[in-house]
Amino acid sequence: GVNDEVQINQAIKDVIKNSGTVILYGGDYNIHKFNEYTIAGKKEKIAICVETNSDMKGVTIRGDSENKVNYVNIHLSNNVWSNITENEIPSIFGGGSKDTGYVGGVGFDVKNIKIFIDSREHPCIGINMQHAYWGIIDSCSVIVNGYGQNIIPCENLIGVRGFAGWSDGSNIEIKNTYVSGCRIAYQLGGEHLVCKQLGARYNYTAYTFGEYPRLFGLSVQPE
Repeated sequence: GVNDEVQINQAIKDVIKNSGTVILYGGDYNIHKFNEYTIAGKKEKIAICVETNSDMKGVTIRGDSENKVNYVNIHLSNNVWSNITENEIPSIFGGGSKDTGYVGGVGFDVKNIKIFIDSREHPCIGINMQHAYWGIIDSCSVIVNGYGQNIIPCENLIGVRGFAGWSDGSNIEIKNTYVSGCRIAYQLGGEHLVCKQLGARYNYTAYTFGEYPRLFGLSVQPE
């Protein structure tokens, strides 16, 4: 109930070398801090992070419940923004390799989890897969509290940011997922990406494609 990101991140570290699974039981989890990690050679603020290197392959973070009665709910506490500077865009779920360049074999899945963002005035990414090499987002939701028609969220309030590199045929998929109240619901990119049954309601923009750097650790913009 307090600083739940600490226990979740420790569980990720315990299983990540074996491509293991972290299971969150149904209920409410509260995030109190975005911590700093090195992702693709750059410093990133992330609450729940899969931080990997060449010895670590990845992890699945899965909610135990597959129904709405006992869903896994991730909430942000009121003071979670206290260590975020004006130019930073933190992620609630995120990660990838510490190294720049090609990071084959590194990735993570997020399944059966509902994320609630408490404010539409802070830039934030609900699930950030930009620096993952493989992964699946399945049966998740990102909901900004207080969303509604004719309400415009701040820039860089993003529900799901997709993959930015090449997959060599690895599984890259977003499915059965819903985003509401964001500036952009889905920023999509990456090779061989499969999307199924994505819902977007009351967002300023539902979908954008390839608007962030596509190559790992390189400042390359799409032409």
